Amino acid sequence: MAGELLKSMARVEITHVPYKGDGPALVDLMGGAIQLMFTSVSAGLPHIRSGKIRLIASAGERRTPLFPDVRTMSEDGLSGFSADSWVGLFGPAGVPSRAIETVHGTLTRTLADEGVRQRLLAQGITPVGSGPAELAAWVKREFEKWGTVIRERNLKGA
Repeated sequence: MAGELLKSMARVEITHVPYKGDGPALVDLMGGAIQLMFTSVSAGLPHIRSGKIRLIASAGERRTPLFPDVRTMSEDGLSGFSADSWVGLFGPAGVPSRAIETVHGTLTRTLADEGVRQRLLAQGITPVGSGPAELAAWVKREFEKWGTVIRERNLKGA
């Protein structure tokens, strides 16, 4: 999807090669079978550190704290480009508000712990932590953005 966003915003044509996960794609990137890929910092980190692959740009809204000198794609001329990898915690509809508040409080305290933050950052994961309303708004924006890419690029499922 990030590649399709790049193609749309930069008006370039690149061939999408579908893979079943980052592992096989990383192997082909290191072997020269493909020239570029979008992956999370955490997935690429061992190969970046070993020098087998090079981080060219951050696809997120902000530079990654692990590589603060690597510019974002937006900084490099694709204004507004953002294809962040993110994780949210979801539950079934009807979860009691008190349960949500309890879990949110626990997660907030955990992500605020400096030891936890440092361990996550060392793995290329930037902890954010937000409340249910902020997550809902984020998900809505992401659905709208990627829905537009899907429609504009006429993408179909496998």
